[in-house]
Formats: sequence, structure tokens, C-alpha cells
Amino acid sequence: MFEDYIRRNHFDIIFALEITDPDIVNLGGYVTHLNIGTTMHGTAIVVGSEILLTNVTTLPSGCAIAAEYRGKN
Repeated sequence: MFEDYIRRNHFDIIFALEITDPDIVNLGGYVTHLNIGTTMHGTAIVVGSEILLTNVTTLPSGCAIAAEYRGKN
């Protein structure tokens, strides 16, 4: 259901909070940057495969993830 919603709306970048199952954000045609903390909760940035993120930074707790974006390839 989540993947269908993403594809129907043609999102380029998705910011996700409270990720407990890493498989839910593994979508074909997208690159997932995942940060699952020690409590097995986390955050994720999911981007279309043509988008390049650099300097992906995470907190060990899983509460935050950040990256630099300079446009599509």
C-alpha cells in the first residue's frame, strides 16, 4: 500500500519517521538511506534513483538523518 501511494504520486524525495521495518522503505527505483537506532526505531530518506545525496549524516539513536542535495544527475 505504501509503495503504491509513492508511485501514484511520483515523489522524488520522501522523509520517513518512526521506521521499525526497514523493508517498508526498500522500493524499486528508489535509493534508501536508513538510520535505525538502538531502540529499533529510526528515520529514512528515500530518493529517486536519479537523485544523488551526499554527506548523509545520522544520529546513533536513529532519531535524525540529514544529507546534502545538489539536484538531479
